[in-house]
Amino acid sequence: SSRVLWTLAVTQLAKYELQHVVRVHLGANEEAYHAVFQHEDPEGIRGVALSKKLMDVAGDAIRANLNILGVHALPLSEQLKFVINFVQRKVLKHKIPAYVPNFQKAFRWGCIHAGGKAVLDAIEKSLGLTKDFMAPSRYVLYRLGNVSSAFRLVRLEAIEEPTDQYKKGQRKFGQLTFGSR
Repeated sequence: SSRVLWTLAVTQLAKYELQHVVRVHLGANEEAYHAVFQHEDPEGIRGVALSKKLMDVAGDAIRANLNILGVHALPLSEQLKFVINFVQRKVLKHKIPAYVPNFQKAFRWGCIHAGGKAVLDAIEKSLGLTKDFMAPSRYVLYRLGNVSSAFRLVRLEAIEEPTDQYKKGQRKFGQLTFGSR
């Protein structure tokens, strides 16, 4: 499964306000179902098997989440660029690359599940994210290692501690997590 959480600094009541949660569940897909699987080996020892398709499945889940998230978070200009590109590719059959929206226009910082340097590098490259945008994710990975998606508050702290720049009224903070259940 994959989840997207976004928050916004608020006034006196709370430091952050949960605005939207987007969740995509791919368990009905056979590859996704077996991407992370707990079972017993021939000696009866229970363990977790990670499929070679794990990164492909995670990529599919992220794309599905971002498609839903884009409607809620992206400025109208980015949504329009995406729709025009989609019509050109799917309706008019133009052979052009898919437009990847600039999520940095919606979020000042993002914190992506710190599953490892390779995971962060791949997401940064595929979404065209800057080093500054990815700084909180890399900070969590450096400070805590590969942590599960349950460490959401640690990620919020990761925005504040190294940057000390998150102020009331600024663009939203986006958080992308994924994992298995």
